[in-house]
Amino acid sequence: MASVQAQPREAKPIHASRLPPSKEIQALYEREIRKTLGSLYLSLERQFQLHQERLAELSRLSPDWDSYGAEPPSHVAIAASRRILGALRRRAMLPTRILASAEGGVGICFVEGDRYAHIECLNSGDISAVMYQARGDPTVWEIPDDEQSLSKSLEDIRAHFES
Repeated sequence: MASVQAQPREAKPIHASRLPPSKEIQALYEREIRKTLGSLYLSLERQFQLHQERLAELSRLSPDWDSYGAEPPSHVAIAASRRILGALRRRAMLPTRILASAEGGVGICFVEGDRYAHIECLNSGDISAVMYQARGDPTVWEIPDDEQSLSKSLEDIRAHFES
């Protein structure tokens, strides 16, 4: 007697997109998304708060803070830095670091991989920016003290990191 072998049937995958989501799953998914977005928002807000606290610390530096004769950031440099930090916050562009400048002022730095950018708010009121990659020439420019110029500069810095 010949044995009959059953032919294997081809398994058809079930795609989640073909199944209607239950209301419970949909509600759970939406809750998790809100929690995640809320956590990201709160984390970003906390980082910006820490940067504001850093600016307050920098405003209390003494002359010769670096032992090489550097002037501490002036009220003008701190005010410009606060304004820029507010513009960065509105764009969710978190700086990597904020530090005192040896030239007298505040540096707002961005670092990601081999890319770097910073905005420097000098005690004189001048604001400049630089950005570069590991293998390339730096791009340096002055930022006039108006919202449109600042906005354009921040978008250029964002593009530098997204390219």
